[in-house]
Order: sequence, then C-alpha cells, then structure tokens
Amino acid sequence: MITRSELVSFLQNYFQPFEEIFKTREMLANGLQIAGVEDVTKVGLGVSANLEFFQKAKATGCNFLIVHHGLSFASAAGNGNRFPLYQEERIRFLFQNGMSLAGYHGMLDHHPEIGNNASVIRRLGGEVSGNIFDKWGWFGRFPEPKSLSEIIKQCENIYSHRGQVVGVKKDKVTVFAVVSGSGAIDYHNPAIMNEFVDNRIELEIVGDMRENHPAIARELGMTIAAFGHYNTETIGVINLGEVLKQNFPGLGVEFIDVPNDL
Repeated sequence: MITRSELVSFLQNYFQPFEEIFKTREMLANGLQIAGVEDVTKVGLGVSANLEFFQKAKATGCNFLIVHHGLSFASAAGNGNRFPLYQEERIRFLFQNGMSLAGYHGMLDHHPEIGNNASVIRRLGGEVSGNIFDKWGWFGRFPEPKSLSEIIKQCENIYSHRGQVVGVKKDKVTVFAVVSGSGAIDYHNPAIMNEFVDNRIELEIVGDMRENHPAIARELGMTIAAFGHYNTETIGVINLGEVLKQNFPGLGVEFIDVPNDL
C-alpha cells in the first residue's frame, strides 16, 4: 500500500519545475491542503473541491483527493478570519473521514505535457509553440491550415460539451490558443491582449467568456470558442491520473465526475 507521504513527495517532485511561476500570484493552493490518514486506499480525481465531490469520492473508497480548484482559504481573511459556513462543512467532512486533499491549479493549466491546454493542442493535431495568457495557456500551430468547423467538432468530442463560437469565423485556422476555464482574452490586461495580437492567434479555445468577448474577438479579427469551464478543466487531472497509474501500479485511481454545464 502507498502512503500519503510517498504520494505527496511524488507530486511535489513532479510539479516542482512549474511551482515558482504561480507561487506569488496563485489564489488557490498548489500542493497538499488537508492531511488525512497516512495509508492511501484509493485516489479520487476531480475538478473542484466541493462537498458533493468529497461525498462521491468517499462512496467509491477514495481517501486521497486531487483537484484542479482547491479550497480557497482566502475566503476566511475577508470574513473576520472565519470560514464561510459552506467552507466549514467541506473541511469538517475531510477531517471526519480522514481524507487528504491536494489542489494543483496553475500547474494543471500550465503543465506542458499533461496540462489542460498543451495536451489539447496535441490532441487536435497541432504543434505547441509557446505560452500565452501570462503562462496559464499555450498556443500552437497546425502543420496545414485546418477547417474551423472540424476543430469545433473535435473539441466538442474532447470536452463532451457543445461549443459556443463568436467573433470572426474564418474557414481555415493555422495558429490557435487553448486557455481552459475563464481563459478568454483579458481585456483589462493590455499585455495579454498584445500576446494574442503579436502571436497572430486566429482562434482561442476556452471554457467560458464574458458579455463583451464577442465584440473583442470581432475587433481583433479572431474567433473565440467556449466549451464550458468545468469540461475544459477535466483534462489535466485525468491525465495526471494516468501518470499516477504508471508510477504506482496497483494503486486505485478514479475520476469523480460532478457534472457542471457551466
């Protein structure tokens, strides 16, 4: 049987090359947040640290949980250093059941191999070219221009979510970006806006977007395609599960789905 300490050590070493990038600006933890019992019976993977996910994981025998969106302890700082009731319930459930929780927010977006973004570029048949969106996402290039409609169809299959497409809808796309979750162009940040212009991004694949993104996309002459915040952020944690299976043969690993259309 694997121990919590062994698993945490492996995860720390695996993500360490990318930790420094997000240390000073990351709202959610990258690493172990709650230490449960030492012996790990099974690993549960999920997108967000919420009570339904915890309950489903417990029902399947998981006692070490890994998520993309960990617990936000910042919520207590703005509330007289007291956790909101829903947060108290989440933490209480973990402690009462001896469950460990680790969250890897920035690292599961940024990771160049298993992350939410670079791995999708490859699945679409593109070649990864570089970082974008302040290193949260990646952009890539197709060896030959590819039909926009074909890309959208592939994404709908990858994410199991219907795409919402806005902006200038070109027939063919060569340079594209993938920035999961709330990754649509940050209009408050000129540096990020310039990243898209300088790299001549024709299509951005994201999770969700805001009311003014259709206009921004049209004005920049590009397309934005959204496939749901939740669905675009299942990729990295599922990929991480495959890494764990390869390095710890016999360890039970399961993705716990808590469906969310948003």
